[in-house]
Amino acid sequence: MRYVAFIHRDDEPGFGISFPDFPGCVSDGDTREDAIRRGREALAFHLEGMADDGEAIPPPRSLREIEADPELAEWRQGAEPVCINVPEPPVAVEAPNDPFLHSLGRIFGRSLACMLEPFLVPDLPLADSRAHVKAIFILESPHTDEVASGYPLAGASGRDVAEIIGRYLPTAQGISGAIGELVSNNEQCLSWLGIVNACRLPLQENAYIKQNDIRIKNRAEQCKQHPGWKVYIESLDIIKNGRGVGKRNEAAILLERAIAQDLQRRLCEFVYDDHILHICCGGIAQRIFERTSGQDQARVAYAPHPSRRQWKCAKYLDGIREIFESIESDLRTGGDA
Repeated sequence: MRYVAFIHRDDEPGFGISFPDFPGCVSDGDTREDAIRRGREALAFHLEGMADDGEAIPPPRSLREIEADPELAEWRQGAEPVCINVPEPPVAVEAPNDPFLHSLGRIFGRSLACMLEPFLVPDLPLADSRAHVKAIFILESPHTDEVASGYPLAGASGRDVAEIIGRYLPTAQGISGAIGELVSNNEQCLSWLGIVNACRLPLQENAYIKQNDIRIKNRAEQCKQHPGWKVYIESLDIIKNGRGVGKRNEAAILLERAIAQDLQRRLCEFVYDDHILHICCGGIAQRIFERTSGQDQARVAYAPHPSRRQWKCAKYLDGIREIFESIESDLRTGGDA
């Protein structure tokens, strides 16, 4: 589909872009080429949103028809007309049932949100096994091993955490394997432990792409073809790297807000009391946790993310040992200390 757009130059630096066939669809960019790229993405989102809402999509008007429209005379004054090609909007899909994916659907389009479902990694333990949880590890996001396994703290990071727990907690001595697998198998000596990711979807693009499971790999290829994929990955990158967000990356603002709201909802699903210790593992987890309401009344400890063997690094061991001394005290007193 080929629609006419107007490129505008104002007193402010940069370029604006608008679409006379879609008055509410606008964007901008630092350069003309950037404005065209962002305009194409904005129009693709706009068309998908109309399709999801069941609205009729108007056929493209030619430049001659637009120039003959007297209502657009002021709008096009001083503007450069360009033609923007966008794909046909996908067939409308039902909104995802998962509340987090539902929020993502409003930002990046329902069809992309539905495509992301296989990459969601659930929290541990499952809802019917949370009565005895005394501490919750809050990780940043799943990665390749977690997506493939379907539980958090799989792979090398999970094995490092299991080794440290076995070292510092007498009741867990001798455990081996990835801690996520042990908790998912209801290992009795770990019934005190909950594991959640601040974001249930990977924050790194390669966690979507580098999968051995052919079904998940095919879904990743479908995601890459979606018009919202590039903006989604850019937004993840902004959040992961802690860069400031502004008016030109509104999607990242909305995404970070949706992630924080989802984390808050999931933490409240545990049998909640003032004695649960929240252990934020890494700067991203800490930043997102601090955006949840009620966090200022929670018991909180901070640790590095266990990736890259950081839990075995000498400079962090004293802090990690103190965390497990606190957990051991809670286990001895039933969490009433």
